[in-house]
Amino acid sequence: MKWSSRLLSLALVGFYLPAFTDIPFGASATLRWVLLGFLVIANLPNVTKAVRKIPIPVFIAVLGYCYYTLISTAWSETPFLTFAKAGANAAVCLGFFLAGINLSVDELRERFKSLTVVHAVFLVTSALTIFSAGAYNDGRFQGLTINPNWLASAVTFTAPAYLFAWANPSGTDGRSWRWFVALIAADSGIIALTQSRAAGVMFVIEILGLLMSLAPTKRWLILVASPPIVLLLILMFGQTINTGVQTYVYHGHDIVLQSRADIWDISLEKAAAGGLLGFGYGISVGDTTGWNGALTTVGLTREKGSSQLAILEELGVVGFGLYLMLMLSIVVAIMSSPVSGTMRYPFVAFVIGMIAHSAFESYFTAPGASETVTFWLTVGLMFGSLSAGRDKVKAQLSRLELSGQHG
Repeated sequence: MKWSSRLLSLALVGFYLPAFTDIPFGASATLRWVLLGFLVIANLPNVTKAVRKIPIPVFIAVLGYCYYTLISTAWSETPFLTFAKAGANAAVCLGFFLAGINLSVDELRERFKSLTVVHAVFLVTSALTIFSAGAYNDGRFQGLTINPNWLASAVTFTAPAYLFAWANPSGTDGRSWRWFVALIAADSGIIALTQSRAAGVMFVIEILGLLMSLAPTKRWLILVASPPIVLLLILMFGQTINTGVQTYVYHGHDIVLQSRADIWDISLEKAAAGGLLGFGYGISVGDTTGWNGALTTVGLTREKGSSQLAILEELGVVGFGLYLMLMLSIVVAIMSSPVSGTMRYPFVAFVIGMIAHSAFESYFTAPGASETVTFWLTVGLMFGSLSAGRDKVKAQLSRLELSGQHG
């Protein structure tokens, strides 16, 4: 890997370290920001180059969202905290989004190498601890991490490392499907053991995006074959499936998502109170007033249970509108790109999957969250890939024009 790719991988790993139970949280929480600082400094000379590669609507949406988080300092109940978090959010965008765009790698598989590194870490650590009783929390697998949901989201967010590469028509060979099936099975097994519903939904959406990238005949074959196969499985393993639904979907409750009800009730109340402008980026109303300038707000923030509800509480209707514009602009830019080809489906599936996942986890307003960082990096890598595709097309057209002139 080139030095830029190594630095990107190292910085990404840094944001995943705080979730490992055996690594001192204070040291790892500080290290991630130090690594981000190096990444930002390394990308400063290429800011103009990166901006040119971003579709104008996406650039305006990103700039507008980051700017609004910053000016919410003016009415925040803890202005210094909002300013610090908004600055960190801008640094994450500058460091990871622009680094992903600028990564000068031609091969798609190499472009997503940073995700591959992190994904490999979790596959290996999960394999080493899967039979250890200490790696389970109330029957749910968490490996060496702080909780099962976090492990599942880490695996799901870095799965594009191989999903995108396999979906690329020129990036696979006759043997790669064996590795692909093995990785799908491993990730599915880890997600199932964690019993994380949000990660399961996102992973299914990612797989559907991959299937959409297949040739039309293969898509129709899967569509026609799936219903009878599913019906046969229900008839053969009906009781087992019912037990699985109770365990993985209901989590032992009578109502789906009953475990989230208390959290969402409070978050809905706070989101409604956020009004037009919100209470300030990074704020948990009434809880973050005790912030003392530390690099983390752990213990001071309330679990909000949904990124969308968190945005409404912190940034209000205006901020939520900017968030919707951001996501819509990304999806439209990918779908309308003339060079995206079949890759548009897995790319868009990742974004939609993240939105679905974030409806159950409140990380999008947390710039230090590994999910937030991975989202910005992956979107940057996607736009970098599309930009590289446009450059190839231009180069081919130039060669054709030259050959025509000489002919």
